[in-house]
Amino acid sequence: WRAHGLAYGVRTREFDKLELGAVLLNGSRAALPAIRARAPHCRVVQITASAHVLAQRLHARGREDAQAIADRLQRAAPAQADVSVTNDGTVGETVAALMHWWDTAAHVA
Repeated sequence: WRAHGLAYGVRTREFDKLELGAVLLNGSRAALPAIRARAPHCRVVQITASAHVLAQRLHARGREDAQAIADRLQRAAPAQADVSVTNDGTVGETVAALMHWWDTAAHVA
């Protein structure tokens, strides 16, 4: 898939590893239907930040102007996720929330 002027993808061999257990990949909402078709039992975790935090972070990166950031925030849409984790705090807080979900539900088919 393409996003923000870059091309992304997942190697087919990564899906082969699903037979061995858990596989973690960073994907796109646009690619989600194809991923679910290939791995129908996958669990989708959406990690996102609230609009104001995301705007601050994007501005701090300096890669997009104010209009591009506003356009990006306007396009933001929730994924068809099994869980959504808000990444407004520290990395540790986000990881803790993700691990709590994993420990309680992610590995249950």
